Amino acid sequence: MSSFRALSGTPARCEWSPFHLGYLVDHLPGIPGNGAVLGGLEDDAATFLERQLRTIASLTDSVPVERERFRYAPGKWSVRELVGHLSDTERILCYRALAAARGDRTNLSPFEEEVYVSRAGHDEIPLSLLVEELVAVRRSTLAMVRTFTHEAWRGVGYSSGNPVSARAWVFVIGCHVDLHLNTLRTRYLA
Repeated sequence: MSSFRALSGTPARCEWSPFHLGYLVDHLPGIPGNGAVLGGLEDDAATFLERQLRTIASLTDSVPVERERFRYAPGKWSVRELVGHLSDTERILCYRALAAARGDRTNLSPFEEEVYVSRAGHDEIPLSLLVEELVAVRRSTLAMVRTFTHEAWRGVGYSSGNPVSARAWVFVIGCHVDLHLNTLRTRYLA
């Protein structure tokens, strides 16, 4: 087995889209508005995602079956929809990271998460299958990013006209999951 693994390092502020930087600063405690972007997190994006994998894999155990369709407020997603959304979003963001790593300069537009959730039918799928899918998606993401070279991690693509590095996209994947897992703990299971 090869010992190849290039660490991503922590992205500089200029490597993030203004949307994601603002979103993360507003929603993750410990990220100062004008300091280090991910001060309290790992300095390697793949390590960050690996750490989350155990938590993702145990989601089925933490949600009682009778709460899988629970919505904490009218118009909010159910637990099943939230987990399905995590898989959809990780796939989309993984593509964005790959495009940046490979030097694709195509300007990528945002996606409509509400449309994805409304058309997915996640509420009809048992949580255990949705978690199995999310674990598979995460393993696929990890398989890809473990092959990134130092140059690939720093590759830049474009989102809504803004340059975004591959490593910033991979950190966004992990931060997005952390935000929703926090919502799951505080709003769905509290």
